Amino acid sequence: MAPKESQANKLKRYRAQKSEEYARIILSTPRKVSLYSVIPYPGVVMIMGDIRTGKTALAHEIAGEMHHKRNLPAILHMPRMDEKQRKSLQRVTPSWMKVTTKRSQWKDRR
Repeated sequence: MAPKESQANKLKRYRAQKSEEYARIILSTPRKVSLYSVIPYPGVVMIMGDIRTGKTALAHEIAGEMHHKRNLPAILHMPRMDEKQRKSLQRVTPSWMKVTTKRSQWKDRR
């Protein structure tokens, strides 16, 4: 009876078999990817990062892409904002973006 192959040896053998494929992928010219092509629809996008790393700008760009490609509106949900601030912010955002402070203000898209 032959001894059972260890998990480490299985992994080494797998990597050796795939090494040429890995090298080809790593060394090839990356394909051009647009922001729109990596956003799931329907789906949810979570943007995380440190302070001042561009999260808001990225969210705005994603919302713009979804509006231009699919004619979808965007919701800017600001639960801790008072009504005066909300109206002020609504005046400076594009018309296809709605600033809300309560979940009940979201348009039901079913």
